[in-house]
Order: sequence, then C-alpha cells, then structure tokens
Amino acid sequence: MTDTQVINNAGYQSHRDYFHEKASNTLRVAYLGSSTTSNILSDGKRDYSTPALTEDRLQALLGSKMDCEVYSFSTMSWISTDLVACMALHVVHHKPDVLVLYDGAGELYVYLTDESEGGSSVFRHDLSHNRRNIGVELWKHRIVNKLFPRIPWLWGYEYLKNKTVGSGDMRNEFNKSMKPRKINNLRRYDDMSPRKDHLRTILTICAALDIPVVIPAFCFANLKPTRLSDNIELGIQIQNRQMQELAEEFQGKGHKVWYFDGTVRGDVPYDAEHFGDWIHFAPKGMERFAESVGKFIAGKVKEGIIKPAFEEKK
Repeated sequence: MTDTQVINNAGYQSHRDYFHEKASNTLRVAYLGSSTTSNILSDGKRDYSTPALTEDRLQALLGSKMDCEVYSFSTMSWISTDLVACMALHVVHHKPDVLVLYDGAGELYVYLTDESEGGSSVFRHDLSHNRRNIGVELWKHRIVNKLFPRIPWLWGYEYLKNKTVGSGDMRNEFNKSMKPRKINNLRRYDDMSPRKDHLRTILTICAALDIPVVIPAFCFANLKPTRLSDNIELGIQIQNRQMQELAEEFQGKGHKVWYFDGTVRGDVPYDAEHFGDWIHFAPKGMERFAESVGKFIAGKVKEGIIKPAFEEKK
C-alpha cells in the first residue's frame, strides 16, 4: 500500500476538482481536517480516500434522486489555526450543505512544548510558539530534494544524506522542521482551551451561514500501548471531550451540530487490518469510517434536517 499524490484545481489532494457553483439538487459535503482525511492510498489497482468513499456511500444510500459530491479541505500537519483560516477563506466559498469536522492528534505537540523563556511559559494562544509557517520551511526541502535526489539502492549515500541534510521526506522531515521548540511527549498537557476556541470560531461561521456540522469522534488505535502512545491517547480523549462539549453548546443555541462517537459502536475496529498506524486508516478502515459518516448524514437528509441548497450552475 502506497501514498498517492493527486492535486486538484484547488490545490487539495483529491481526484475531484472543486467549484464554487453547484448544480441543482446536489448535496455537497465538505471534510475539514488534516492528513487523516487528505490521505490517498493505492494498492496498485485502485485509490482509496475517506472523502471519495464517503461520496460513494452517500450516493448509494440516497439513490439517483440526488447527486452527492464530497470535497476534502484537508492537508497534512494542519492544526486548528489552519482549519479556521481554511474555513473562512476556502470552505465557505464552495457553499457546502454540511461540514464534517474530523481532526485530532496532529496538534497535540504544541501543548507539550518543553521550554520556557526567562522562567515564563512560551505558550501562545495562536499556537505560534511551536509552529513555523509552511512557506518558511518549504524552500529548504525543495533545495535538498533537488541537490540530493533519492537513490534508494545506494545505501551509503542515503545514510549520509539522512544524517547531514535530512531525508527530504515530506511527511517526517518537513513536519519536524515546522516545530522549532523542544517537545516532551511524556509530559502533562498544557491547557487545550485555545484549540476549543479556534474550533468554536469554525462552528460560529457555520451557524451564521446555516451550515450543519457533523463531528465524528477522532479515532486512535493504541494497538501496542507504551508511555508515549498512552499519553497521545489521553490527549485525543481531551480533544474529543472538547468536540462533544462544543456540539452540545451549539445545539443548546438551536444550531445543527452533531457529535457522534462511532468508536463506541465499533464502527471502525481498532486493529492492524483497519489502521496503517495509530491514527491513519488503512483502506478497510477508510471504508468503515466512510460507511459510518455516510449513514449519519444520509439519515439526517432523509429526516429533512440536512437539505441541499438548490442552485443552478451559471
């Protein structure tokens, strides 16, 4: 199973291009998240992604009377501040009929920064204390990849390159370079209320535009527990509680926001067959998660709670 890079007209990983206009009687779903919903995997015969599988499942559940399209506004390593910017600058202009907010784990490191300045915490509410802008780091990796291309069969060269200038691997090296401060993955978490505030901003935008929001609990497969994995699982539990509290907060104000924990129902079994690592789904996990989300949304559509906005293409 390999990662596949497919970039569409909007700059996101997707086989589907995105358009502001929408055909009549079309249900448009938008995923907002990071690598867990941007990943595209290939087994050499077909590609798998959670958004595409959700679209297939929704179409099967709702039938031919309504067209379904699922857009994924997700990018590797995004944290809640990135999600707010994406929601305001991209998602709203594509007029989704429902938003699926699925995110977690990738932001935990900013609450585990193990440094101080002059005896005071370096923590900042906008999370910039341990987060570099992508543009600041991207040019360095491009130079490394151009001057020192990968030669997998030349082991000595690869070893020296990895030890000196880095492997150039986007998932690991690039992600690591965006975190300028020391991280202690085994310490207690700082107050995570900034994340909750950022996600509240997203829900406030959706409430103002009458966009229903579905928030599935974030999944974590702690298959071989260690001190590190147990601490990450604790962080995800805190994040999921925040999501649930936000859903209840907005429901109390009369808005269409739902949190559901498919993990309790066993929608996605926590095993190596369904997960590629702690948080990223294998194809079977993608299928089970897409089934869970698709059923939830289809149920709300059939109840008349989620309705496609009728807009003719220009």
